Amino acid sequence: MRVTLHKKLLFGFFIMLLLIGCVGYMGYSTMQYTTEHYTDVMSNRAKTVIDMQEMIEGAKREQELALSYVLTGNEDLKKLSLANRKGFDPLWQSLDSATKRSEGRELLATMKEKHDKYVTIIDKVFVLFKQNNEEEMLRLIRTELQPTSGSLSVAGDKFKALQLWQMRYASWLNSLKDQLIKLQS
Repeated sequence: MRVTLHKKLLFGFFIMLLLIGCVGYMGYSTMQYTTEHYTDVMSNRAKTVIDMQEMIEGAKREQELALSYVLTGNEDLKKLSLANRKGFDPLWQSLDSATKRSEGRELLATMKEKHDKYVTIIDKVFVLFKQNNEEEMLRLIRTELQPTSGSLSVAGDKFKALQLWQMRYASWLNSLKDQLIKLQS
């Protein structure tokens, strides 16, 4: 069977149209995915970074209130410290639901563990203050409370750095998408 030049050209033209259609579809779907990923990352990660900053500041505020209570004996400061602690539950839930990557979940679990230890130490300080056991209370503050507070801040900073890196990556993907759109125009 002999195929004429006309049929070969027509077949080649249809193959080229098919390839151009495939490349166009892949480019469009990639840009669509990038846009969705970018908006997800920028909205969720920004909220996550803000929540983590609130957690770190809340822990520092709780420590300041607890130490002020120990120094002055003012019961209102203890109540403020305990009320401040109640604000952590919604933040933990928000951070847990927003964190999808395994390394972020590991950091979050480490932070939760350190925060629970931190809360336990502050509760022990309150008990020792009520018992007038000043030496043990000061030892607990120096040897356990301050190092735990520092390690909690370090873990929080690592978590924030991870979220910020993901935001920069998403921003880079979005700028790459914009460049591809310009090239196609």
